[in-house]
Amino acid sequence: MFHVKQNNKILAYKKLLEKYHNTLDLISTKALKNIDQKISDALEYAKAIEKYQPENKNLLDIGSGNGLPAIIIAISLPHWNVNLVERRSRRASFLKIVSSQLGLTNTKVYMSDVNEIRLEPQAVISAQAVGQFKDLYCLSNHLHSNKILLLSRKGQTWQDELIDLETALNTKIEAQKPIELSQHGNLIGLSLLGGIECQ
Repeated sequence: MFHVKQNNKILAYKKLLEKYHNTLDLISTKALKNIDQKISDALEYAKAIEKYQPENKNLLDIGSGNGLPAIIIAISLPHWNVNLVERRSRRASFLKIVSSQLGLTNTKVYMSDVNEIRLEPQAVISAQAVGQFKDLYCLSNHLHSNKILLLSRKGQTWQDELIDLETALNTKIEAQKPIELSQHGNLIGLSLLGGIECQ
């Protein structure tokens, strides 16, 4: 998956995080010490996406924060269009700095609430810390492709969230095999129809 050019971009991203983490309130000093593990976890998102057979290569990351996992996805999968949505101005500014300095022409940063943006259909919806699967789906359903993959880090109660989403959409959902992450929890992927109205 990786080339020297991509490794160099990840190193450059780490340096930008170190430079701005205090002034822009991006990540705690303690968490910064574990940044390699966090990047490793973000790479699992990219691997899961690469295995998925989407109808397009558009990804929406909600609550992009400091750029994990979306920036790592964009570096790892340069043929994907990665849309980062972050409503906090300082963090959105950081994401724009990263995209510009790393030359990530496949990214766009939106400083907005997700329900206010309009994009072409998105095949993958990812998030690191945006509530439950139901929230992730219902916040973004106006932007979905016909079929989508929801990707998010989850704890032990993820199956309860799956049931809640199935109930809200009145449909059965296929769960991918959980991927254990180094920084607690599992990466859970749900394959389902997009754009269903939430009840």
